[in-house]
Amino acid sequence: MRKSCNLNEALFRTASMGRDSLSRLMPFVEDASLIAELAEMRQEYNCVERDSARRLVRSGKRPKPISRAARAAADASMRAHLAMRRDRSAIAKMVIQGNVMAIIEVTRAINNCRAEKDAAEAAKEFVCGQQQAIDRMTAYL
Repeated sequence: MRKSCNLNEALFRTASMGRDSLSRLMPFVEDASLIAELAEMRQEYNCVERDSARRLVRSGKRPKPISRAARAAADASMRAHLAMRRDRSAIAKMVIQGNVMAIIEVTRAINNCRAEKDAAEAAKEFVCGQQQAIDRMTAYL
C-alpha cells in the first residue's frame, strides 16, 4: 500500500542535500577535472531542486529546507572523511556514497509514495542521473 507522502518533497529534500553537500565539498578539491564534474553535478541537483519546488508550490505545498540537524550530520561526516584523506579517490568515493544514498531515498519514495506522472518521471530521471554520476566518478577512484 502506498503511503500518503509526496514524491516531490523527497526529490526536493534529496536534491537540496546533494547541492548543499557538493557546495561544501568543492573548496577542498584541488583536481580541476574533478571540480568540473562536481560543478556539473551541483547544477543538476539545482535543476531538480528548482523543478520539484515548482511542482510543490503548484500543488499548494511549501518546499521545506534541509533541517539543521541533517545539515550538521552531513557536514560532520564530510569533515571526518576529509580529515583522513583528501585525495581525488577519497573524494570520489565520498561523492559516490552520496549518490547511492540519493538513489535509495528517491527509489523508496517512488515505491512508497503516491505521485503525479510528472513527479514520477522526474524521480526516475533523477535516479538515472545519479547512476550516471556514479559512473563518471569511478574514473577518479
